[in-house]
Amino acid sequence: MHNRGLNHKNIFHDQRYYAEFLKCLREVSDQFEAVIHAYCLMTNHYHLLIETPKANLGRIMRHANGVYTQRYNLLNKSDGPIFNGRYKSVLVDEDAYLLQLTRYIHLNPIETKPPMVNTLEDYEWSSYPAYVNREKCPN
Repeated sequence: MHNRGLNHKNIFHDQRYYAEFLKCLREVSDQFEAVIHAYCLMTNHYHLLIETPKANLGRIMRHANGVYTQRYNLLNKSDGPIFNGRYKSVLVDEDAYLLQLTRYIHLNPIETKPPMVNTLEDYEWSSYPAYVNREKCPN
């Protein structure tokens, strides 16, 4: 699934914003038993690959987007919505598509023009470094 900033505006401005969103992901993992298989946080959007054993995706995303919006507004000294509507989601029911989607999510930082990093291992706001054992996998 993914969501984009309102009018393509940035939703992550510096490390504080990225860290707050990752905190939201930890919270949904703990509170709603979501399993986050992959993520990539870009400056104006994010991609997530989430498993929802309790079929509670709506509650998960309401928390992630809603709480992040509140934290964003506190950090940015602003108010109002930051996302361009509802998140977009796709049901993944085949292993082959799961692999393809994980690859797509992780390739985002080098498929921008110009690329954000030279190698995927260098992009710290993605789960890719944990996939290749460069970093410890978050709980």
